[in-house]
Amino acid sequence: MAGFMIGVEAGQSSLQDPEKLQYLQNMVDVSLRPVSGHVLVDSVYNEVTASFLPVIHGRMIVGLPSVDGTPSIWKAIWTLFLFLAFIVLVTACIVFFIRLIIAINQSDIFNWKNVYRLYKMGSCLIAIFALELTSVILTSRQAEHLLSIPGYEINPMDSLSFTTLILGGCALLVGEIFAIGLRLKEEQELTI
Repeated sequence: MAGFMIGVEAGQSSLQDPEKLQYLQNMVDVSLRPVSGHVLVDSVYNEVTASFLPVIHGRMIVGLPSVDGTPSIWKAIWTLFLFLAFIVLVTACIVFFIRLIIAINQSDIFNWKNVYRLYKMGSCLIAIFALELTSVILTSRQAEHLLSIPGYEINPMDSLSFTTLILGGCALLVGEIFAIGLRLKEEQELTI
């Protein structure tokens, strides 16, 4: 909520200044890695001790200049597409999870519906990671063409969170374990 309010205030103040508005429309999250030999070359001012402290910038949000002075329509379309796909996948994942929890609460655990729910939830989580990877790659490519910071290189892999990929893999693994258990149970029932 605080970030949203800061964005609204920044947007309102930049309406009077077209140059600020251009940078505000093209904000990107960039992960940086210091180039060897350039460790601790930057500093920040510490008001408590009234001195400068050495720092390494790892991640920052930067307003990039537009190539021709206007925001890219293709970037806006891709951003909208990725956002909508993200919302759909997150909603689907939440629905599958809630249905799984309801089934577990009703003591209906080991059945094929739950296996398919786990498969679908795992697939949604992996697709969410793929969307995040796509967004990071597109942002990094844009930043590499428009941004060069002395002593640093852009490191897109630090922007990624592998949590959704790991959770998706775990959901698929648990679904497969459930499926093997159900197959063994069905085989046992047939032999009896």
